[in-house]
Amino acid sequence: MATARAMPLATVRTSVRRMQREGEHMLTRLRKEAGILVTRGRAEVSRDLKRLERRVARVLNAGTRKHLIRLERRIAALEKEMPALRKQAV
Repeated sequence: MATARAMPLATVRTSVRRMQREGEHMLTRLRKEAGILVTRGRAEVSRDLKRLERRVARVLNAGTRKHLIRLERRIAALEKEMPALRKQAV
């Protein structure tokens, strides 16, 4: 069975200080961002939501257009093959 190697106390303290400092920086950033969100006006939030809605609609529409173009090409190819298929069936 493998045993865990004990870390020197100074190394542990250094790691704990670094993690605490990083946590404090993260908390400061989160507080700042939360404050910005809270102070934004209703009109600004509404405007941002509308922009996001338009972007999503554009992306979905672009995907739909690509599929539609492919389907139209497939239909055109099938329509070209129809006379030959009718002749074979007779």
